Amino acid sequence: MILVDAKHWPLLLLRYEGTVSLAEVEDCLTAFDRLAMRKQRFVSVSDISRVHMPSGDVLRRCAKWHRENQDLLRTFCLGSATIAPSALVRGILKAVNWLQPSPEPQVVVATLEEGLRFVEDRLTEGRLALPKSAVSLTRFA
Repeated sequence: MILVDAKHWPLLLLRYEGTVSLAEVEDCLTAFDRLAMRKQRFVSVSDISRVHMPSGDVLRRCAKWHRENQDLLRTFCLGSATIAPSALVRGILKAVNWLQPSPEPQVVVATLEEGLRFVEDRLTEGRLALPKSAVSLTRFA
């Protein structure tokens, strides 16, 4: 399952759980494309703490979308944080990000609090603010 939550815009929350299918990824990317049509700057926090290792097809599709949308991410995404409680998973993701950097500032963190702190700083640098509805978030809905 993938939950795409834009109710705290310009904060986009993404939560991945269980085994994610290629169809769910396509739905998520379609939702993201619709949000991108706003042509507004935003930040994102992705929680991968409860997802199973994705299939090769899912990984390839995500990588393809990321390659095709480099300019969009560079222009509109002020920063992204990925929540991964496992130190091993964080280390792997940091290595991948080092080898293949994202166009937007990106961190891998252990908690939602750390992720929100990072994206709030990115919003402040972009002269935007975290919406009041997101200030007291302690978990994903």
